Amino acid sequence: EVDLSGALSYGGTSQSATNAGTYSIIPSGYSSTNYSIGYVNGALTITPVNVSAIVGALQGSVSKVYDGTQVATLNSGHYALSGWVGQDGATVTRTLGTYDTASAGTYKTVTVNLTNADYALNPGTILSNYILPSTLSGPVGLITAKPVTVTSTARSATYNGVSTYGSLASGASFSTSDLVGADVVSSVTQTASGTGVTSSGVAQAGSFSVTPSHAVMGLGNANNYSFSY
Repeated sequence: EVDLSGALSYGGTSQSATNAGTYSIIPSGYSSTNYSIGYVNGALTITPVNVSAIVGALQGSVSKVYDGTQVATLNSGHYALSGWVGQDGATVTRTLGTYDTASAGTYKTVTVNLTNADYALNPGTILSNYILPSTLSGPVGLITAKPVTVTSTARSATYNGVSTYGSLASGASFSTSDLVGADVVSSVTQTASGTGVTSSGVAQAGSFSVTPSHAVMGLGNANNYSFSY
């Protein structure tokens, strides 16, 4: 016959534990007149749910006008996360990501690196219950061409009986608005017109107009710009 009295009981941090972590199990409760009762503590380990292995993605369109940088600006609606347990959930608060290149284009890959501090947890959600995605990427980027206006600058000449409207426009100066960084337009096609042109095409005294077109980049990519003249 076993000489034990009392009832086995447990204490420690494991009691009613529900969140991920390691908790102690401390037994006690028995006594004996013939034995010295010893106890060995145990451990309860609750492993986290792996959210990143379930679903983590970017959605919608992350867009901007060409500015020569790879900086992408996001909001909480660009993030899609699923696989939460019960009513748990979180919102991603990080607003900065990176485009694959700085050039204008569609379906560009956007990448966002995340830390736990970038998640705003819903009430009752315990961060330690989850392994959250640390990187999200997807073809959600859109960089549109930057609008640029090309203007022919005013010029004048003295009638000499030789110059034509074409020669008055040739090589004449122009201005451009809002080019990015070191980008530069090297040349613009300029076409002059006016009244009083003789059969030889000589420009007569009076006013004439110069119409610009077809800008050619010296530095930079013309596809990054939408030119108006």
